[in-house]
Amino acid sequence: MIIHEINCHIKPGEMDAYLEVAKQFVAAMRGEEGCISSQLCRSNSDENKAVYFVQWRDMDCAKAHSQGENFKKYIPLMGAHFIGCDEDMYEVIDC
Repeated sequence: MIIHEINCHIKPGEMDAYLEVAKQFVAAMRGEEGCISSQLCRSNSDENKAVYFVQWRDMDCAKAHSQGENFKKYIPLMGAHFIGCDEDMYEVIDC
């Protein structure tokens, strides 16, 4: 399993507009092949930061997402509201 963490830095005053589109993106993403879960979180310490935590079945599903229709549709719409994003992917270790 892969966990994808995306930290988005939103332009001041644009969080509500960003979240409106981001919620649609998360709902669409949940229907994608291999998406186990997708959570959108708003930071308690930074009013201009939103974080996604997405669980993918495997790296192939995560890569397919970034080439898919939902990504192509929603990233430009959300991009109008953010300064930039930092992201990382983690492989879950069975314990």
